[in-house]
Amino acid sequence: MNRARIRLRDRVHLGEPGTGLIGPVNLPDPDAVRRNLEAFASFGPRTRIALRPDTAGEHWIHDPQRLLESIEVIEEPADPLELLIPTGRPIAPMRVTLAGRYLRTEHDHGVGEIRFGLLAHQVITGAITPRDPDMLSQISRRRDGLGTAALRVFGSRPTRVLDVFRSMRETRIARPEFAPADEFPTDAGSVPTRRGSHAVAVAVMPADVLGELRRWRDATLPRVSLFALVVSGLTRALTASGIPVDDVGTLPVDLRRYLPTGTNPLANFVSGIQLPLRRGSDPARLHHDLVTAVASGRPIVSLARVTALGYAAQWLSHDGQRPAPGPSQPGAPLVFTGIQAHQQLMDSFPWIDPENSIFVSGTRPAVPEGITLQSATVHGRLLISASFQPQVHRSARVRGALDAFATDPVGVLRDRP
Repeated sequence: MNRARIRLRDRVHLGEPGTGLIGPVNLPDPDAVRRNLEAFASFGPRTRIALRPDTAGEHWIHDPQRLLESIEVIEEPADPLELLIPTGRPIAPMRVTLAGRYLRTEHDHGVGEIRFGLLAHQVITGAITPRDPDMLSQISRRRDGLGTAALRVFGSRPTRVLDVFRSMRETRIARPEFAPADEFPTDAGSVPTRRGSHAVAVAVMPADVLGELRRWRDATLPRVSLFALVVSGLTRALTASGIPVDDVGTLPVDLRRYLPTGTNPLANFVSGIQLPLRRGSDPARLHHDLVTAVASGRPIVSLARVTALGYAAQWLSHDGQRPAPGPSQPGAPLVFTGIQAHQQLMDSFPWIDPENSIFVSGTRPAVPEGITLQSATVHGRLLISASFQPQVHRSARVRGALDAFATDPVGVLRDRP
């Protein structure tokens, strides 16, 4: 079997399940799904769709046969969101569930993140041809990564390094002596720890309510992104529901934006930047901080720093294991993910009922106190999901916060925190 070394960026997420649910869509029959996956996997490990870790956790093994054996067909549940409940079953390389008009995939987060999951869904549903030349050309440049991104950003204007430090200085707030652990590599350079099962709560903002939010934004906060509104609104809603929130949140940035057009690493290629949420409860301030950080190239520096610290920790560790976790958080560390940047991919799926379409993913938070939040615009509706450990946070409070923002986002944002 083909083998490839597991890189540090993959190791950070290794062993963590990632679930994706999409529907209602026209799904091919199981035999066609097998043919689609087999054709795509035939191009080898660079597709990453048939990778599983070896027993030592040192190498990826390309195992198309086990992938094809993982396809299952079940009845469509009355509530498709039930498919987000973690099964606890082995997922390597990937578990594919065809449930009537709904598709669920479960894969090891070490293999890839949202961009990888969306591509897998495209291949399975037949939204793209597995041997499409344009698609294959995107993954052929597998050597383009952090070094290419850094050269493109800082090689053209080295003074951007000063912009990075300015961004970090301007967004720094007082912190306890320990650094938070987040789901993605962050400015803090911390190493996550994981335990316990997780639950996923979902809320849907109807198209008319989302339209009202955008009109309010245009009138009061012009040029502020929808993502900044969502981050600020959910932070306020969670706080109002009685969930203590950490003063700093993590906003992952897809580093593919810094690569040549058409280049698409399918491995984990996301860096998290930490921004203050207390000041960030002001959407305009949060938007400014995020735009400034991205323009400066700060996410590249953040991931490079974390990678260097990770390798140093491995070299200094006697047993090769991760450092012991730090103390618990004073509040829930929040990680926000928005997939608006992948909207063109979302539009490619063979949707059946746009009025009730969903795309939701769930990933266990990196620390027990953490909450991972995702927002996605699907056919004019905003879907919001929260992954959390119910042993730590009351499900009713999390669901209540999501419902409050999805029902009356303008009211949540208009009220002072």
